[in-house]
Amino acid sequence: MKWTPPAIPSSRPAVAPLVLVADDDPKVVELVHLALHAQHLRVVTAYDGDEAIRRALAERPDLVVLDARMPGKNGIEVCDWLRHDPEDPQVPVVLLADANETDLKLEALVRGADDVLTKPFSPKELVARVKRLLARSHELREQRRRVAALERDLSRAQEEARRAAGDLRREQRLRELALGLGRDLQRSLDPDDVE
Repeated sequence: MKWTPPAIPSSRPAVAPLVLVADDDPKVVELVHLALHAQHLRVVTAYDGDEAIRRALAERPDLVVLDARMPGKNGIEVCDWLRHDPEDPQVPVVLLADANETDLKLEALVRGADDVLTKPFSPKELVARVKRLLARSHELREQRRRVAALERDLSRAQEEARRAAGDLRREQRLRELALGLGRDLQRSLDPDDVE
């Protein structure tokens, strides 16, 4: 029987975040995949912009790493498309651009990229930026979940208040009716009238 180490409780979430990596250079894809996988992140890959969009729709990643220059749609076009996706327009996007592409990097930020990393890049720096963006994205999603729960609670409380107001109006009408009937009954029982 083969020895297996005891299970150690993990502070990681049950399902690791999913990162989509899109670059037309297989070596860059492999480097990024290895660096992120070593950090216990799940990784899916694409080799052009159109494939990146298809994978983003199918997989719904927690973060996207895009090469600025890819065949088909480039990284900025994919980023722009992601920003207009009604299902998750706030997925974090890291764009990879060459050092001499200053205008392209600025355009990427203007069009919605959360971060731009210059090629060649340090895998450690990429991992640090990805982790920071994933943490921020997780916090924002939690805040949106809490706001949605508070809005549901508020809606229920408003509905209960409307029902209570309606019940109060009905009770007031019944009291007024009972008071009127009581007055009519009292008048009909006036001792001067009874003989």
